[in-house]
Amino acid sequence: MISNFATKTFPNHQSIATGFYEENHGIINNEFFDPKYNDTFDIDNSPDYWWTEWLGTPVWIVNQLYGRRSGSMQWPSSQVVYMNQTVRYHQSYNPAMPWDTRVDTIIEWITHKSEPANCIFLYFNEPDTTSHIYGPFSNQTKGQVRRADNIVGYLLQSLDTKNLLKKTNLIILSDHGFAEIKENQEINLNDIIDPNMYDMYGNSPDWHILPKPGLLDNVYEILLNASKTLPFTVYKKADIPERYHYSKNRRILPIFLIADEGWQVHRTASPVPLKGNHGWDNRLPSMRPLFMASGPAFKRRYYHNRVFLNTDLFPLMLRILGLPLKPFPSDGSLDSVIDLLGNNESNHSIRQLSASLSRVMVLSIIPISSPPILIVISFDGFRYDYVSPESTPTLYKLRTNGVSGK
Repeated sequence: MISNFATKTFPNHQSIATGFYEENHGIINNEFFDPKYNDTFDIDNSPDYWWTEWLGTPVWIVNQLYGRRSGSMQWPSSQVVYMNQTVRYHQSYNPAMPWDTRVDTIIEWITHKSEPANCIFLYFNEPDTTSHIYGPFSNQTKGQVRRADNIVGYLLQSLDTKNLLKKTNLIILSDHGFAEIKENQEINLNDIIDPNMYDMYGNSPDWHILPKPGLLDNVYEILLNASKTLPFTVYKKADIPERYHYSKNRRILPIFLIADEGWQVHRTASPVPLKGNHGWDNRLPSMRPLFMASGPAFKRRYYHNRVFLNTDLFPLMLRILGLPLKPFPSDGSLDSVIDLLGNNESNHSIRQLSASLSRVMVLSIIPISSPPILIVISFDGFRYDYVSPESTPTLYKLRTNGVSGK
């Protein structure tokens, strides 16, 4: 699986949830400027309009439009109102919340006597937080990787105790990979260009640059000349590579700058130098995220040798939930991932359910007595190559017995 570009946390969680490229769902970075609102989006400033003006309806909302209930444990954007709906069960972002408590809570949602949830999105901020501070291959990060493996084991045990394990479809993934930053691999833009000539938004290694009026060509030429000898690339908006799907949005500013892999770029020296980061080209091996899945809808012991984007998970998740695809367009391709699904009785029932619901108008309330169960788990910044029989035995077994991919 390949993340969307830019390989940042908020954009990719929105791409997974809605199936749209970042230029289409509008969340183009963890921090960005919108000229329409003359305001900056960041984690602490994200009213609903930042999310809902553009394309995309998250899976948890689609599920509820057909009479089911969804839950979100700390997943980005799950607090937002879409189509006059909010997610039925919700826990806001709280990194201090114990991991086992998060699992216990979603089990309560799924087993609620009168209003059980069948679609759960579960987010963990590790190993991302630790990788930024200590590096992606540090002992501290390895500890967080083991912690992730342990909590998956706890979830499996909890599902089994409730006789839900064989009924539950699990997708375990991450939003992006991680690259190491060596000491002194940092570019100070103040050494290159007068900071009074432009404003910049985003966070390293990629920045959106807004030149002051009349200075677009001047700023671009200065940065372009500097890039010939320094480890970064600069584009005018129209020249951003098409494969990034990252130019057709007003929030993408006139100039886009990205440092080479493993380098940081700032206006001033970073007060706390990072030892790991992400945001680079989504084709780089270091940016490759985790992906595996298991459950009654999936094949067993299957390796998918076809590269796919995380946007392709949106139609896959709708298919698993037995929901129709047609009312909810996306940039994802079911054809890219359809081979992950098994040709069994469970999937035959899902296809029949999807076909019947496709004939019903959206927003109708259609109670389903036993809808398919789906749990999507994201471990932020978990590289695909962290999985091994020694350090992550639970994940390794799940990957071996379920489905995985490039």
